[in-house]
Amino acid sequence: MNYAAPEFIFIREEKSHRVYKPTVLRNAIYFGYAIAKLVNQISYTEVPWNHSYEKCNVYFYDIGEPIDEHYRTIDGGYIRYFSNGFVIVGEWQKETKIDISLPLLQNGVIYDAFEERWIEVNNGAVTITIKPRIDNLTGKMAPSGRIFIYPKKENVEVSILKPRKGSLYFMDREILVTGREKAIIIGRMTVEAVTNGDKIEFYVDDSLKYIDEIAPFKWTWDELVIGKHEIKVIAYGEGEEAEDSIEVFALI
Repeated sequence: MNYAAPEFIFIREEKSHRVYKPTVLRNAIYFGYAIAKLVNQISYTEVPWNHSYEKCNVYFYDIGEPIDEHYRTIDGGYIRYFSNGFVIVGEWQKETKIDISLPLLQNGVIYDAFEERWIEVNNGAVTITIKPRIDNLTGKMAPSGRIFIYPKKENVEVSILKPRKGSLYFMDREILVTGREKAIIIGRMTVEAVTNGDKIEFYVDDSLKYIDEIAPFKWTWDELVIGKHEIKVIAYGEGEEAEDSIEVFALI
């Protein structure tokens, strides 16, 4: 099934033949773009010869650089975060509501490029409603791809992505959610953070460990330590700074 091709709808019969009209299947265009961003590839279509059905504003949105190296799973699909927004893709078979956490936006709004509307964000979380469409040629649900854009930010923000509070890590892998206030780390740990600034400084107990000026921002903690510690990150950009921290119990 070619999800990049335009969808056709029946309009009339002529001389015992059914006549169809091509429509701009925005769902397919968005799916193609989102799946390409999900796996860090270029999105390209060529349908039809005059490209009239490829034109879509989604190609003019700048969702920035990926803030981590891989996509993540969500309820029934996948998500990948970028500095200016995020994309989700999946094969949902019915209208579905998905709760998504946003590391770069605690409160405010995000823009749904497909629905062309703003959605409210509260306490770093947003609920997205996916309404899949039936492909008229196959009679099956077409996969869904969505792009969401953050509003332009004036202030620098930073958030620690890994480790997460209440998780247990063994040799850099999250193996269990404990529900506790602290993260538990056994073995080396890649500390990951995201910012809309220019660089991040990584600290352990207020001691500077590493400075990263290239996204995705991360630092490998592999020194010999044991006990309770605080991981802190400070981001800088355009004369401003912001910080985030997490308490951990580490055995490295």
